[in-house]
Amino acid sequence: MKFLTNPLLKTSVSYMKDPARFNRIAYTTAWGASSTGQVISIAKNKKISEKEKHFLIPQEIANGILNVSFFWTIALFAEKLGRFITEGKNPIVKVKGFEPRCQRQKVLVAGMSAITGIIGGILASDIIAPVIRNKIAAKIQKRLICKEKQATFEPNASFYQFLNHKTLPK
Repeated sequence: MKFLTNPLLKTSVSYMKDPARFNRIAYTTAWGASSTGQVISIAKNKKISEKEKHFLIPQEIANGILNVSFFWTIALFAEKLGRFITEGKNPIVKVKGFEPRCQRQKVLVAGMSAITGIIGGILASDIIAPVIRNKIAAKIQKRLICKEKQATFEPNASFYQFLNHKTLPK
């Protein structure tokens, strides 16, 4: 059991120093696992037709990639913003009694970066990613509908008369 507890203990101590990093990694892993589960459930579902699966599976893969990438980048940016406003010689947020580079200041910086990282992650996963994802999906869906309409178009005799510049039948 020691072979398992030692790495877990080292990892826990490492993440205690940087909770924002832990949040980012944990939430990104959860998004990835959720997206993978969604794709697998669609692939294994026998009630969904093959035609629908050919559309849904790539859609869910793209959805997962967008969610994970937006969450990671925006949460990382928000964490850096939290560090920026509380760290350095002239921090934007100053707390009385917190000396630069003291232990209390390090805790403040870690806490602020965790809080801003969580806020950034919420913005990414609940506002930014859905809006962009829906815009991309609408464009793709519009293209697929146009292709489907073109594939199902069967011209009749009056269409050929029109092409030959003859008058249309009444």
